[in-house]
Amino acid sequence: MGTSADNVAIALFTHKSTFSELEMISVRQCSAMLSAYSIYVVYPDHLRKDTFPVEIRKSMELLPMPSRWFRTIRDYNRMKILPLLYETFSRFHYLLTYETDAFVFRDDLIAWCDEAWDYIGAPWFEGVYDVDENSAFTGVGNSGFSLRKISSCRKVMKSFRYITPAKQVFTDPRWIRHKGLKRVAAMAANVTVRNRFHSSMNSWKGNEDFFWGLHADRRFSWWRTADYDSASRFSFEANAPRLYQEIGGLPFGCHKWTEIHRDFWRPHIESFGHSLPKSY
Repeated sequence: MGTSADNVAIALFTHKSTFSELEMISVRQCSAMLSAYSIYVVYPDHLRKDTFPVEIRKSMELLPMPSRWFRTIRDYNRMKILPLLYETFSRFHYLLTYETDAFVFRDDLIAWCDEAWDYIGAPWFEGVYDVDENSAFTGVGNSGFSLRKISSCRKVMKSFRYITPAKQVFTDPRWIRHKGLKRVAAMAANVTVRNRFHSSMNSWKGNEDFFWGLHADRRFSWWRTADYDSASRFSFEANAPRLYQEIGGLPFGCHKWTEIHRDFWRPHIESFGHSLPKSY
C-alpha cells in the first residue's frame, strides 16, 4: 500500500514570527502547493502565536518547540539529530523539512515518499557554493528542503554504533596537539561516550545533513540515502543551471533560491504569479 497524505507532515522551520518579502513567497508557495498535507510551523516557544501573519495562522498549524534549539545554528542542527523532533512527528511516516528559503514547484510529495528513501535532499558538489558545471559530486543532503523517513531516523538514534569508526578516531591528526593524559582522555571519550549515533551518547557538532546524508549512509547498510539522479530530480541548491540541463526541467523543489542563482530562479519563481522586487 502506498503512502497517503495522512502519513506525511511538513515542518516549516523559523526562528522568528516576521518574514521578509522573499520568505513570504516561500511560505505562500508551500501553502499553495502542499495544502493537502499537515503543515506545521516549527518555531521557538518564546514567540507569541498572535505575532505570526494571519495568513500563516489560517493555513498552517503553529508548533512551538523549546527555544534553546533555536539560539544558534549549532543548536538548530542538534535539534534535528535528537529524538524530540522525530517523537513529535512520530504518528507520521515521512517528514518534509522546509525552510523559509525553499520553494516547491509541484506536489510530487507522495511519489517521493513511495520511493522509500530514508533521506533525500539536493546534491552536493565540491566547493559547496563556489561551483561550476565541472564540479565533482560529493554527496546528497541539504536539510533546507529534504525528506526523511521518521522511523529510520529514530532507529539510527537508538544505535550505539560509532559515528566515526574507532580506528579513524585513533589516527585523527587533531589529537596530535594534545599531550599525555589529556590526549588519552580525549581519544577515549571519542571512542566511548561522544561518538555514537545514540541520542544519549553523541556530541555531533556539525551540520545535521552531514549526519544523515553522509555518516548514517556510511555506517548502516540498511540506510538508503538517495543517489545523484534521484536527488537531482528532488531538489536543486548549488549548481542549479547545470542540474536543470541534466534533468531537462525543474525538480520537485529547491533551496536557497533567495541567495544563489538569482538570475536563473527569477523567471521560474515569477511564473507562479509571485512578484519579485527589483533588488532581487
